[in-house]
Amino acid sequence: MFDWLLHLELYISIPLIIVFSVGITVGSLIFIRKKFHYEGIKKNHEVTSFIFNGYGLIYAVLVAFVVFAVWAEYEDAKKVVTKEAIVSIELFLDIKSLDDSLVNKVRRYIIEYDSVVAYKEWSELTLKTSSNEARDKISDIFIALGKYNPTSESQKIVLDECYDRLNELVEQRRMRVFHSQNRIPDIIWIVLIIGAMLSVFFTYFFYLESLLVHCLLTGVFTLMNCLILFLIFVLDNSFVGASGISNHTFIYILEILNEFVNTPGL
Repeated sequence: MFDWLLHLELYISIPLIIVFSVGITVGSLIFIRKKFHYEGIKKNHEVTSFIFNGYGLIYAVLVAFVVFAVWAEYEDAKKVVTKEAIVSIELFLDIKSLDDSLVNKVRRYIIEYDSVVAYKEWSELTLKTSSNEARDKISDIFIALGKYNPTSESQKIVLDECYDRLNELVEQRRMRVFHSQNRIPDIIWIVLIIGAMLSVFFTYFFYLESLLVHCLLTGVFTLMNCLILFLIFVLDNSFVGASGISNHTFIYILEILNEFVNTPGL
């Protein structure tokens, strides 16, 4: 529902979140203070504070756990992307010892695969899908290696090594697609959002003489809650939007591979 926020630059999305969340919270606070008399609430500050502290501790533990989980997932996804790109260039180099016809064919497939991933499949990851074209390029490499008959023991060793690299490339690609599709369960989002709303709602039960100070403190508290939820949202959508994992690694690898192709003897 809110995926459009991810496609905005942070200097646009964060002010929108501030205006929307703080505006609603402060507006509700002003309405409640005008509607209800706070003298009775002041008498229960001690009990309210005790309950709020206990609730805040429970909610803080939950938020910390979720942030840690999505941050770890995000970092794992970045490592998988880097590893996949590195394995592709390792396969590109390892195959050099085989026949030129096979080398040229497989290297062309590798460059085409990296190009498809960088410029086509990356946009599909935001839709939780993957590219059939990229999968077909890997199949082409398997077919090319399968048709090759090594004529020496050293070529057999190199061919086995190429198969190992190719299998690892397939594994890293699967992990990348998995990370792009993996999301926080809805029940956790429900608990987080309700928890944030309740924590802000608690601030309405603390009376301050100055309405301005009360609005300021409540607004800051709301802002922190919303920014933390937005942080979780961004990290949970690791391949989506301006803050998602970019395709720069594959673009850089493509530049290196093209340099190899254009350099005689490599």
